[in-house]
Amino acid sequence: MINSSELPDGSIIWLAVAGFAIHVVSYIIYNLFWHPLASFPGPFVAAVTPLYKAYIDLVAKSSLVHTLEKLHSQYGSTPADLFYAYRCMSVEVITYLCFGNNLDAISARNYEAPIIKAMDSSLPVFVSFKHSSLLKETIINCPPKLSRLISPATAGLVDLQEQLLKAQISDLTTNPEGLVNLPHSTTIYHELLRPQAYRSGTVPSAASLYEEAQALLFGGADTTGTTLMHGSFYVLNTPAVYQKLKAELRSNWRVLDEAPSLSEFEKFLYLTAVIKESLRMSPGVASPLPRVVPSSGAYIDKTFIPGGTVVGMSSHFVHRDKTIFPNPDEFIPERWLNDKTTDLDKCLAWAELYLCFAHVFRKFEIEVDPSSPKKLEWRDCFLPEYRGPHLKVVVTKVVA
Repeated sequence: MINSSELPDGSIIWLAVAGFAIHVVSYIIYNLFWHPLASFPGPFVAAVTPLYKAYIDLVAKSSLVHTLEKLHSQYGSTPADLFYAYRCMSVEVITYLCFGNNLDAISARNYEAPIIKAMDSSLPVFVSFKHSSLLKETIINCPPKLSRLISPATAGLVDLQEQLLKAQISDLTTNPEGLVNLPHSTTIYHELLRPQAYRSGTVPSAASLYEEAQALLFGGADTTGTTLMHGSFYVLNTPAVYQKLKAELRSNWRVLDEAPSLSEFEKFLYLTAVIKESLRMSPGVASPLPRVVPSSGAYIDKTFIPGGTVVGMSSHFVHRDKTIFPNPDEFIPERWLNDKTTDLDKCLAWAELYLCFAHVFRKFEIEVDPSSPKKLEWRDCFLPEYRGPHLKVVVTKVVA
């Protein structure tokens, strides 16, 4: 042991200073990383010293109550972005069921999965495809590395195309026996790679399969997610509808842990009406789909259209036609309650809509965050491109 009398003059002081410094640094590191409350967000100073409250009261001449109010707005729970959340769910469903892969998009922070943001960034490019086939072929056939360099925002989509779709299609067309390695036997490839499915008995080329996969990815993920977002927007902004939907779900789904089956959800009349009205209000595929009039010509709305003319119709026009739907800009699920149609197509999109609407509105109390838009604005890029703020909500779990 070192005798303090043997130390040079001043060394004791330096040892004391060093010891105190080590203690302070250890205290700070412990509070920041290992303290039981370390995961709670807040200012750095508040985490490392108990004197933060004294500073507020004595130096800043403020009060803890008002400071906490400001801190909560900065560090408190952030609203959930339903525009991203619903589409993350849809892309998870479509990639697993169609391709046998799980992208884990739903786990992305704030639901900002790279594939979802890349799909959004690619929509404006689709507009140019309508006017230039040369540009379309150039972009589609652009080397992946160059695509990432030119447009970093769409890199997630390029990665998906290369690592999932193209690579998977190449492997399966070369070695169809590889289908047995997929997690389930109902992927699109199990059907598309079956020669008996075609009159010619010939399986399509890899390029054709890739186009099918692309269409399913965008069509399956984007349209369902968009419908869920539109429906939620109108339900949450129409208190009477929100309360009616909650009441039906509570009365028919009494025990939270015992969820009804899909076939039972399909019997919920008001839920079904909400889904149908959501489909009406959502643009889906917004662009008019072109059709060529037969050579003999055709009458459209009592007007003769000569053969060879390209015509098109958008579902948006039909859904907002006041002669079909009175007050077309209003969200009125009741307009569907007298609908005699009960046999719904048993398809994936309907299942997603029933399950998502039912589980979200039964398991959570939801309020629209003030940052949300007052009106949903979109641009026709074949699929809708949304501009401005997204629909954001504050959710609270229901306990029973």
